[in-house]
Amino acid sequence: MKLTRITDQSRYTLAEEFSTDNSAGDGKRIAFAAMRQLLQALEAVDGPSLYVYTSLFRLCFVNDDDFRLPTITRCTPYYQTTESGKHIALFQIAFPAIPELRDENWTRWTTSDIGEAIQMILTSIQQSAFASNDNPSLDK
Repeated sequence: MKLTRITDQSRYTLAEEFSTDNSAGDGKRIAFAAMRQLLQALEAVDGPSLYVYTSLFRLCFVNDDDFRLPTITRCTPYYQTTESGKHIALFQIAFPAIPELRDENWTRWTTSDIGEAIQMILTSIQQSAFASNDNPSLDK
């Protein structure tokens, strides 16, 4: 899958965007490390070529080089703390099934598994209201 950072955000790579320093908490470091692993794994997957941008640490997928376009799908890294105090990285994949849906009503899937996150992203790209009809790799 080819991900191209939109021009307005091209001064940092996606890996740099999801990097942390020593002042970050353990949970954020774990979530961002998992996101960097997901980004690397996405590049090795056979999938569509899309533009991406980040907004509030969300990875947003769009059809062209403009963050104002409708978001096809997005992936948000975060973490959950278990009862034992261990942090687990999670990914939330969200997308609009119909164009009129407001963000709070988007379909949302959550996983801690990178392979499953990739499949969720690919499926959400196909099921999104804003999937491009002229991109053969996005056939519904």
